[in-house]
Amino acid sequence: MDADDRTTEYKPAPSIDIKGRSGIRTLRAKLSCEKKDGSGSRAGDNFISISELKQYAAVYLLANSDGPEGHFTIRKDQSGTDWNYWTDFPLSHTSWKGFYTDDLRYDQLNGLFPAGVSDKLYYDVGVPE
Repeated sequence: MDADDRTTEYKPAPSIDIKGRSGIRTLRAKLSCEKKDGSGSRAGDNFISISELKQYAAVYLLANSDGPEGHFTIRKDQSGTDWNYWTDFPLSHTSWKGFYTDDLRYDQLNGLFPAGVSDKLYYDVGVPE
């Protein structure tokens, strides 16, 4: 062995399928938004309108979970069967309270919504069971 061999092996987080295969569960999540000047915030209950989302500079997703890393999912309707978009933003464990949070800026979400998507945006957090 080389003298500089590392004793800790870093592995990437597992990929997550949010389309209902076994081993996946969906968590209810809270979405908080903040305007550029820091004023105004709102908490949604698994949905927000796209027109409302456009008002905010930053979007914060909190999922009450102590499980492994998950991903933020946006879907077209409440059933989730018509259209799904799985973001590339991982949810990382950033607070001692056991929340998984991701700072999603709306400018990163521009162009995300395909033609025909309704104004009401539903979202989930998928994590491995």
